[in-house]
Amino acid sequence: MSPITLALVLVSVCMHAGWNVLGKRNAPSLATFALAYGAGGALMLPLVLLGPSLTALPSAFWGWLALSGLCQMLYMGGLAWAYARGDVSVLYPIARALPVVMVPLVSIALLGSRVLDIWDGLGMVLVVAGALCLPLSHPQARRLSTYLTPAMGFALLAAAGTVGYSLIDKQALGLMQGPGIAG
Repeated sequence: MSPITLALVLVSVCMHAGWNVLGKRNAPSLATFALAYGAGGALMLPLVLLGPSLTALPSAFWGWLALSGLCQMLYMGGLAWAYARGDVSVLYPIARALPVVMVPLVSIALLGSRVLDIWDGLGMVLVVAGALCLPLSHPQARRLSTYLTPAMGFALLAAAGTVGYSLIDKQALGLMQGPGIAG
């Protein structure tokens, strides 16, 4: 991995963790999360000028973009509502780990993808097991009731949103690759 790539990954990780901590600390709500996303989008908007013309994109791309935005709202809303009602150390790992399993499974079921092997399955099981075990270092988290809360339902909504935008973004990227817009 190049130093620039590594630096970008590290900056992304820090920003991601930072906005989640701020989101939990500052009365989590969909409005707070939407403001954070909007600020990030406004900050990155000038990068659009560096790419190809937006008119080169096929019209179907814009429909996929709108659907992806709706799934992003499900993710943000689910996460904000979960954070407002529960412990981040329990909810966030679930919201982020379940899509690791669900994206490939939904992709296989709906899109006919058949690219998983036994090692992929083992990796998915380990990620989910790790997410479930992560909060167990806290004595109060050792009870099943920690996971069976309304807040967990919102974390599952966030996971579903992530699955949706991940699969939709793959379709949109395929449309971008057609006219040679994305590599």
